[in-house]
Formats: sequence, C-alpha cells, structure tokens
Amino acid sequence: MIKAKKPVISNFLPVGEYYSRPAKSFSFGDVKIQTYQTDHSPIWKEFVMVSEISIETGGERCIILHSGDTWDAKMLRPMKNKPDFWFVHPRIHLSVREGRTRLHPKTTLVAHLWVHSDW
Repeated sequence: MIKAKKPVISNFLPVGEYYSRPAKSFSFGDVKIQTYQTDHSPIWKEFVMVSEISIETGGERCIILHSGDTWDAKMLRPMKNKPDFWFVHPRIHLSVREGRTRLHPKTTLVAHLWVHSDW
C-alpha cells in the first residue's frame, strides 16, 4: 500500500503523514478517523492503535470503534457519541462486559473468539 502511495495509518510504521503517534486525527472526505494508543498487555505499553471512525453522509452518521488488541477496557476512552459498531478482541484479556458498560455500543462485533467466562 505504501509503495502504491495509498494512505496507511499505523502506530508502528513511522512513515509520512499517516504515522499515528501520538494520538492523531485524519480526514478522508466523509470519513474522519481519530487514533490513540492503548496497552496490549502489562508488558507491551502503548502498543495498540485504537481507531474511532466516523462516516457522515446525507445527514446520517455511523461511528465505528476498533479497539484492536487493547488489554484493559479502562484504557478505552469514553466517546462523545455511542459507537454504532464496536470491533473487539476479547482473546487478549479484555472484558467485553466492562467495555460495553464503558462505551455503550449499539452493536458489538467480536473477533479472536474463544470461550470466555465474562460473557
């Protein structure tokens, strides 16, 4: 993607204007992206890029939160508007219940599935 000169927002590829450290905002037409970092584990600090994606068109808005491999729901920033969709990876140790209580998403989409007692 970088060789094709396409935007790649990353917190680990310090290349050009799309490097997301520290927290940054990006705009692509009707799409706005706010990023910030969270811990992946007690050892890997500020390792994960969280993306708050807002798409607004025709007076309608959709907010998507992708928390990646965030380890602790307390690190997720409360949002001004509830996310319409929250993509969560509970496999890392994140409590889906605590995240839902903190964020109040309309829909939660779970990746990295496994049997977790906190459902």
